[in-house]
Amino acid sequence: MVKILLENLRVDPSANDNYAVRTAAEYGHTAIVKMLLADSRVNASADSNTAIQLASENGHTDIVRMLLADSRVDPSVQNDYAIQYASEYGHAEIVRMLLADSRVNP
Repeated sequence: MVKILLENLRVDPSANDNYAVRTAAEYGHTAIVKMLLADSRVNASADSNTAIQLASENGHTDIVRMLLADSRVDPSVQNDYAIQYASEYGHAEIVRMLLADSRVNP
């Protein structure tokens, strides 16, 4: 369904401050995040980098990896929210990925 929608130029995948990618990241919809990130109209860093924060908090390792690969994403925003919540909820692999990223200042 997402692919069909993205093929229609009247559909704006960045509507409502990139709600689609933020919500897909929050709920662990890896394939949807991948499709959305491939669309140049989508900004993975929208709404203060909420996508990586929610993916980190909810333990969605593959999504965090994809978002870290996007140079627009800042995983250190809001006092390193992503690593704080990944740590709090015991998502060790995500914590390791974030620590390995030079943009994170733990």
